[in-house]
Amino acid sequence: MSAVSAIWRFDGRPVGEDIQRMTSALRMYGPDGSDVWSESGVGLGHCRMNLVPEDRGDRQPRTGGDGTLILSAAARLDNREELARALGLEAARLRGMADSDLLLRALEAWGEDGITRLVGAFAFALWDRRLNRLICARDALGEYGLFLHQTDGMLAVASMPKGLHALADVPRRLSERQIARGLLLLPGQGETLFEDITTLPPGHVLVAADGRVDIRSFWSPPAADSLQPASEAEAVEAFRELLDESVRCRLRSVGDIGSHLSSGMDSGVVTAVAARLLGAENRRLTAY
Repeated sequence: MSAVSAIWRFDGRPVGEDIQRMTSALRMYGPDGSDVWSESGVGLGHCRMNLVPEDRGDRQPRTGGDGTLILSAAARLDNREELARALGLEAARLRGMADSDLLLRALEAWGEDGITRLVGAFAFALWDRRLNRLICARDALGEYGLFLHQTDGMLAVASMPKGLHALADVPRRLSERQIARGLLLLPGQGETLFEDITTLPPGHVLVAADGRVDIRSFWSPPAADSLQPASEAEAVEAFRELLDESVRCRLRSVGDIGSHLSSGMDSGVVTAVAARLLGAENRRLTAY
């Protein structure tokens, strides 16, 4: 995974050194390149790990919206073709386009509604210069993490807690309460094992503006009664098509593909489908 970091000091104090420290602390998660951007109390950082071919040409933080939008994203978008069609992008233009570029174009075109169109794994921070607000979001299944530290004067975001602990403002203290809850196997509510650090829940978006932070859900699973196939055979065929597409769109990689067999039915089925799809392209799958 790549790593994202962002900080906003509401009083406008410079954050250049802060975002550099945060990004440096996360570099192990993105060894293939890193950079930062900052101005007027706001900073974004990015550390890149090349996982899919399009990552090789990715450069972040990325600017869009005629210079009004700054994006730092860890993203693997699985519906690239669908998004490109909706955005009016030709296939030749999509070829080689980084997922972060496609994500930014979706946000430019549809605003926050663009987040609901994304399929895949992602976590991002977007600074809107025009509206003076920070938007962060995390994919519906929470494949990529996003950790938060918030006070009356500051909001900081990072892919891992160590990005936040790079700041002098953030205490390095374990939460005894959360350790106890974990030992009792009690469900969490966004808390972490560290004091004053929380997580953005999966399928949620955070909007910070005017010193206020609002967190809300942007995704929920479809209702069971919304899926009504005409027959069992139709249901089986629809499931096969969805399964094939779900596996196919995750076979992008800068290297060979591997699969972890956990001796359950789900991993076995996914591995079998992946092997069939890769075999049609004379590619191999290594299963562990």
